[in-house]
Amino acid sequence: MSPLIFNNLTSNNLQHILFALFCCIISLISSSAYAVEEIRLNRSIEFGDIIFQPGGDTVTIDASDGGTVSPHVEKGLLRSGGHSGLLIIRLEQEAEVQINYPDSIILKNKNNGAELTVQDIRQLSEYSSSILEHPGYNQEIEASIGGRLSISSGSAEGSYQGEGIIYIQITYL
Repeated sequence: MSPLIFNNLTSNNLQHILFALFCCIISLISSSAYAVEEIRLNRSIEFGDIIFQPGGDTVTIDASDGGTVSPHVEKGLLRSGGHSGLLIIRLEQEAEVQINYPDSIILKNKNNGAELTVQDIRQLSEYSSSILEHPGYNQEIEASIGGRLSISSGSAEGSYQGEGIIYIQITYL
């Protein structure tokens, strides 16, 4: 299991916030003799090193069209880094695949319990509202993962973590 990481966020007074979101991937496989070859989180979500506004800010990674997407900071400044996550599904047999992302995930500060929310994961991730035809033959489907990080006014500095589950339903044809 790979972590989805939200790197340093920095306010105008240079507070540092490190976010780590661990993504559990669960396969729900129809009863058949076929085996899943591989499902993996190949690249973690990283929001990068961000200078955000004291009044709050929003950082968006819109990966709904696929590819590697950089974060967009609404009011602040992206100093460095950041990109969408990447989920890879490789199967031997032809199948229908449905990816169900969570709507949101709460991140908690390890030191003081403060919270931030990653929202719109389903809307900002690739293949969230469709059933994919997987060709089999060890071909890969790549699904980009995005989200919107809401940073409220007065967000506490420190390290934040949260968990979310991506359900993957595979129906062999």
